Parts: sequence; structure tokens; C-alpha cells
Amino acid sequence: MSNTKYIIVKEKDIKKEDLNKIDIGNVIPIPILKDDETETFYYIIKLDSLFSNAFPNHKKLDKEAVKSYIERVKLGEIFDSDIQYKIEDKDPTGRDIIRLAATQKGWHTQIHSIEVRTSSSWYYNHDKEGNDLNNVLITYLDESGNTTTEENAVRTVVDWMPNYSYEIIAGKVTQQDKPSEDVRFWVEGLPEIKQVPFGQGGINLKKIGQHNEVSMDGRAPKNLEYTIYGTNKLRFFFLHPKGFNHDIQILLEIYVNEV
Repeated sequence: MSNTKYIIVKEKDIKKEDLNKIDIGNVIPIPILKDDETETFYYIIKLDSLFSNAFPNHKKLDKEAVKSYIERVKLGEIFDSDIQYKIEDKDPTGRDIIRLAATQKGWHTQIHSIEVRTSSSWYYNHDKEGNDLNNVLITYLDESGNTTTEENAVRTVVDWMPNYSYEIIAGKVTQQDKPSEDVRFWVEGLPEIKQVPFGQGGINLKKIGQHNEVSMDGRAPKNLEYTIYGTNKLRFFFLHPKGFNHDIQILLEIYVNEV
């Protein structure tokens, strides 16, 4: 069974070669009159997954979402962030031109902090009133990779999964003091789905630079949509001697649509 995907595009962004890949019966033209009295056509398009690469920035929309988009277009409430562009800009040598973008309309920057202690149930992830944000889950693993108690842990696993979508920009791990023992960490996105490595190789906190921090800038935001299946989950693995305590702060720079 094919995986149906819907996208919304501006007429000028649909190339002739793309239209050859689309069942014309699934193209819904929706005209809208702009303030300058020029008419722009938007299209809600249903694509078979086989042709989804024709629109690399497509969004997956269900039928209700499609209806909502149609109404928003008719009312003139569609935004550029909703439109799916095909990226075809190239320089004279044929290389792709990359353009900088901030984030989706209405979203804002946020720094999210998680304080943890290896081989310990203690962590701090609270709002300004002192309420637990309930975004963090800590588990402990033994040498065989089985769950265990704090005192027998050789790996402390920190899962961060907020109940909203966000775009990850950059991250940083800081510490007040260097550990006396080797404490290595890895970072993984979507751990139950794709195991996307954001940090690899086993970065040793005992050997980092004079500022006692490790930072990573993704150069461009990566969108992580919230679902109950963990499509926005980040996982931090800390490998350490059995029962070893070390205080760490994880800082995440993100774009969010939450207040």
C-alpha cells in the first residue's frame, strides 16, 4: 500500500517536470487575491510516496489538515512558512545555493536546561515556580545493558521529550569541575525510531577544554515534531565507572511555538 502525502505549494514553485509525476486529478488549484490585486494560485497536491522527492520539503498532511489549509488559503490566512518550496537554486558551477532561515512564523528562541547527576535519580528540570516540567526520564544500565539500580549503574541514560514540537539549533554540555574518572557521552535523536547520532565517538568530559564545556551548533535548525511515538525525543548516554556521581548541565538552544 502506498504512503499518501499531501503538500501545499505556490503555482510558481511547481515545475513542469514535477507536474508530469503528479496525477492531475489530485491537484486542487485555489486562487487568492493579494493586497496588490495580483492573483496567486496555491495548490494542495496529493503525492504518492514514490514522487515525494520532487518536493524535498513537503509536509505530511492528513485529510483534515488539507481541509484546514484550503479554508485558510480562501480566507487569506496562509503564511510563507506553510508553503512547500522545491529548492532548485544553483550557482554557475551547478552547486546548490543554501539560504539562511530563522524559524517558522510566530516561533521564538528558547534555552532549555537540564541538570543531571550520573548514577543518581537527582535532576533539575523545573519552571520558574519550581514545578517539574515532566520532560525528563532517567534510567540506569549495567555492564550488560540491562536496567539496574543507581549504585550499580555504569551508564546513565537521560531522555528529554517535551510535549510540543520544536526545532533544535544547538546544544551544550557544561560542568563545574572535571570528573576524576572518565565520563564519556553520546547524544541520539529519535532513539526508538531512527537512532540519529547528534554526538558520536564517546566525548570524554575528563578531557575537554579549559571552559569545561562541549558545544555543538547544527548550523541550521532541525525540526522535531511531537507525537506520542517519540519523534521529538533526545537521548543522552553517559558512560562512567560503577555508581560514579558527576554533576552535568545540558543546555539546548531551540525554537518553539510555546509561551
